[in-house]
Amino acid sequence: MKKILGSLLTATILFAAPTAQEVANQLKALQGETLKNPVVFVKYGKDIFDWLAVTTDGKFAAKLNGLNPDGSFNYTILGDPAKYGLKLDVSLDGVKIVSAASSNQSSAQAKIKTANTAITTVITGIAPEFAQSLTAIGGFNATRDLQEPSLTSLTLTTLQHLANKQNNLREFEQEKCPGGGTITASGNYSQAVAQFNQCVTNGFTINGTIRFSLNDNYYSATYQNISVYSNEYSYTLPSGTLHLTLDEYWQVQSYDLQLESSMFEDKTKHVTYYFKNLHQTIQLQNKIITASTNTQFKASCQNEWLTIRTISPFQIPQGYNSCPVAGILTAKNSHDDIKVVCNQDTSIDVIDNQSGQKIEHYPNCHAIPSNDICAE
Repeated sequence: MKKILGSLLTATILFAAPTAQEVANQLKALQGETLKNPVVFVKYGKDIFDWLAVTTDGKFAAKLNGLNPDGSFNYTILGDPAKYGLKLDVSLDGVKIVSAASSNQSSAQAKIKTANTAITTVITGIAPEFAQSLTAIGGFNATRDLQEPSLTSLTLTTLQHLANKQNNLREFEQEKCPGGGTITASGNYSQAVAQFNQCVTNGFTINGTIRFSLNDNYYSATYQNISVYSNEYSYTLPSGTLHLTLDEYWQVQSYDLQLESSMFEDKTKHVTYYFKNLHQTIQLQNKIITASTNTQFKASCQNEWLTIRTISPFQIPQGYNSCPVAGILTAKNSHDDIKVVCNQDTSIDVIDNQSGQKIEHYPNCHAIPSNDICAE
């Protein structure tokens, strides 16, 4: 191994680097074989540069070509081998190249997993920005104490706190938080700023600024450098805006959230979720929640962003743990183009937009594997 690496380090760059498809064709000729030792950097041919760099999950591969003029390695990027009808199973024994039949099956499973990622992200909720917004419009009351580090509960609890002061809030006021740190507020009931400085409550530490304003019949909240964390999970929110309307009991009637980016870390599962260009709208009318979410999403276990778009808004009966009775969304990345259809009987159909075929059916939203996003 050291001798081979030494040869590589003294090699010059190859001027006719193979294309990714050419490398894939070489690997297809080895279907069924296991490339031995070591697991992450394996040799698959006789040429000095026939080395393949593979991630331990088998989802990314690159072929070594030689050295760049600056001495760095030069690679032909394969990306996800599934693009080329290949599946690389990585184990301590080496990297096994799976047959085309198994690869096709794997491709179908990958599409289902893509759909499940979108369903879990938007409908059942893996992060407070999603899960708590649906909880809120189903009956969250802002007068309760802050029990979870969600954007909804943080905003409503702070807004209720300011409302209780009526017009007595003046230029500046600072309060100590139950577990340490402070909340500094300024302005008045219709125009106020709340700043959290290491504010600890119910085991959550909160930092950042929220600016509130009352506009006719709705409230606006503008977020700046919000971070909330505990021993179990945390989220960060550099900037964003929320418009919401409340009834006389301070329950959410409509909700419009826009975030450029946000990050949610589940420390118990050792996974982080990322969102970009998020726009979520929710409205409650006649005990039916109408919800729409457009976003780019990626988990720390995934190699690329998934674009999720609501084609037809979801209709969700108000109530705990309800599933949609209508709604269509699409989930698309560089490999998959999936449509998810929610039916009136709460069942869910997963359709491959490229072939038009139905590839999965769930009796309801609770049947979606809860750990599917990062499950092997």
